[in-house]
Amino acid sequence: MTPTNPDHLIALEHVSMRFGGQRVLHGIGLGVRRGQTLAVIGESGCGKTVLLKLVIGLLRPSEGRVLFDGKVLADLPERELTRQRLRFGFLFQGAALFDSLTVHDNVAFGLRAQGRAEAEIQEVVRQRLLEVGLPAGVTGKKPAELSGGMKKRVGLARALALDPEVMLYDEPTTGLDPIMTDVINELILQTRRQRPVTSVVVTHEMKTVQKVADRVVMLCPLSRLAPGEPQVLFDGPPEQLAQSPDPRVRQFVEGQAGERLKELAQAGG
Repeated sequence: MTPTNPDHLIALEHVSMRFGGQRVLHGIGLGVRRGQTLAVIGESGCGKTVLLKLVIGLLRPSEGRVLFDGKVLADLPERELTRQRLRFGFLFQGAALFDSLTVHDNVAFGLRAQGRAEAEIQEVVRQRLLEVGLPAGVTGKKPAELSGGMKKRVGLARALALDPEVMLYDEPTTGLDPIMTDVINELILQTRRQRPVTSVVVTHEMKTVQKVADRVVMLCPLSRLAPGEPQVLFDGPPEQLAQSPDPRVRQFVEGQAGERLKELAQAGG
């Protein structure tokens, strides 16, 4: 069965996710158009990273379906699912570099797994490191020798090495100073300009949302929802976030802690 909208490269249909007795996502319906950059925001614990893992097939939903390019991921045999995952690039929150490998070998890892010729690998690694603004002198360094921003850029170079159709970013600017945060934001924009890519960015950083996103979805922790209330509090362009009628959206966007502190105090009491 194909998604309702054929323009949607990624689609979640009535998706819920439980871990044991704990519900994290409930009734999520979401489609991502080809070429779109979607930002997913929300408080910690609302299921943003879980959503990314569902999209790439690392998790299977407890209920509902996740489709990629018209295929239901849970219905695919493991070999086909692995093949589909190669169409994704994933920038992990902590970069997730292999500590024992050099920068060059980290970026080359996926290419070697595909059996590419070494001469081709050398050129692709050179191009991708250049693309993310890293000098040739870093290729022999280990991750422990790199700053946080350099690690994120190496992780991005590795994700881009296989020319993915979809880029998934999990908190790409966490732990970075404002200047390096903007560098990563610019690289996300550059990636979209240089190749036909669909992107999903999970972030808490509103400057990232405003700079890179075409569309924003805000999720709410299930504990803060009234019975029957949808988990998606906002779905629209970033410039409309501040005008949302839902006070929870405005509190998050403006970083207002007052009402949230009252809720936490009442819950504790």
